[in-house]
Amino acid sequence: MQLSGVMWINEYVRDRTAIQRYLSAADVYTLPSRHEGFPVAPIEAMACSLPVVATDAPGVPDILADGEASGGLVVPRGDIVALSLALGRILDNPIWGRELGTRARCRALEYFSLEGIGQQLRNFLFI
Repeated sequence: MQLSGVMWINEYVRDRTAIQRYLSAADVYTLPSRHEGFPVAPIEAMACSLPVVATDAPGVPDILADGEASGGLVVPRGDIVALSLALGRILDNPIWGRELGTRARCRALEYFSLEGIGQQLRNFLFI
């Protein structure tokens, strides 16, 4: 289905510049997974200042531990209504969406960047 303002890319994109360009052009990132280990894609989106709407699949609540304060919304797996409402909340309020995106970027840098992980390891090992 062709939707206005929606671009469908039917390929596996490996080029980091292209991925960053696609993510930076988006308004919101969604991960409607039922099963995950520790998903990296939402962290990549967060690093590009995107708010995230994701299901509570394993690993996701760890990434968005503080919900909205972490830059995203977590909804129950398999609940399409909750997923749709969460996406609608962000898309209907672009100013709030950008604020969530700012929080998401801060969370990604503080907890998941090389520097952030290095600091966490130092704190763990030397305290």
